[in-house]
Amino acid sequence: MVVTAASSSVGIAALQVAVLAGANPVAITTSQSKAEALRALGPWSVFVMPTERSDIKATSGYVDFIRSVSGGRGSDLVFDAVAGPGISELIKGSARGGRIILQGLLDRRPMDIHAGVLMKRLLTLKGFTVDVVTGDPANLAAGVAFVTAGLESGSLAPVIARRFALDQWREAFQLLESNQHIGKIIVNPAPG
Repeated sequence: MVVTAASSSVGIAALQVAVLAGANPVAITTSQSKAEALRALGPWSVFVMPTERSDIKATSGYVDFIRSVSGGRGSDLVFDAVAGPGISELIKGSARGGRIILQGLLDRRPMDIHAGVLMKRLLTLKGFTVDVVTGDPANLAAGVAFVTAGLESGSLAPVIARRFALDQWREAFQLLESNQHIGKIIVNPAPG
């Protein structure tokens, strides 16, 4: 399993859930400092994807990395928060019959996808929003039970980048926009 934007709170949670479910996840991030922090957080492989997306195909090395950590097979599942033109690399690194789940749009540029590649390699590209889980009582109950058990066992643990008071909301947004944080940024609406 591959998780993009892995240093985000959702990315870290996805990595932890993958490990808890028995997968061997690969975290994709955008800097060496984030890669070091991610390696310290869990038992997953980490790859630094170039941030300059204009030349991602020529510079990333992503496909070779995924093939090396998967024994040549490629990824069975990608949980992607980025989209954009870089998705072509995720497709190339996917195993035949693999699935790519889009759960975010950090890069709003058009995706570079040729339908023939999806067909020939039997790939599934699917959108996801959390209401798929929260909107179905049975799925919600199963999700709550899974997360509760993970929190109680310590297998799931939130990573907090920084906490801010409500009157520091501008600083919180500056940190968010800097893309230098690992985990969740919390703004506490309670006074003092």
